[in-house]
Amino acid sequence: MRILYCDKYNFGFSGTEAYLFETMELMRARGHEVALFSMANPRGQDTDYDQHFVPYADFKAHGSVITQARLAFHAIYSTQARGKIRQMISDFRPDIAHVRNIYHHLSPSILWELKAQGVPVVYHMNDFKLLCPSYNMVGSSGTACERCKGGHFHNIVREKCYSGEPERRLYLPRRLTCTAGCPRMRGAWTCSSLRANS
Repeated sequence: MRILYCDKYNFGFSGTEAYLFETMELMRARGHEVALFSMANPRGQDTDYDQHFVPYADFKAHGSVITQARLAFHAIYSTQARGKIRQMISDFRPDIAHVRNIYHHLSPSILWELKAQGVPVVYHMNDFKLLCPSYNMVGSSGTACERCKGGHFHNIVREKCYSGEPERRLYLPRRLTCTAGCPRMRGAWTCSSLRANS
């Protein structure tokens, strides 16, 4: 089987990627062909498909309002990421895609392209991002929170759940709300839109 793994990091950024790379090695050992679709970063090992990687984007960098707006739109829908994965699919010809940790950097646009190309998708959730824009379902008081349940992501702004650096508190909760809410409205974050490929 030819398995395309999709993750925003091509290096051991966290336990998520450690798990990913171990899984890829296990699949290789069992005779499967595997490839990674990711964001280009010099910390990652070279692969035969690096030319298809999305250029590095630093979402934590401070920048102008225009730069922040561009990153926010990229996080919701990236024509570049969709075009790159289209090329990757053409080159690698996967039987299935194992998708995890793609938001912001790769964007849900890759899900729409995988669906358009008829590639079945297994979406591996590592956190609560699809349910809570601040990832953890913990409110500003430090208690469990389900205020965003049902797609009511505007609550992150009202409840001030995100506690990052003071200058980032102004725009980041709004961007997190958009990156969780807009793709959900377009059907990217629903089980039915992913199951339709299988």
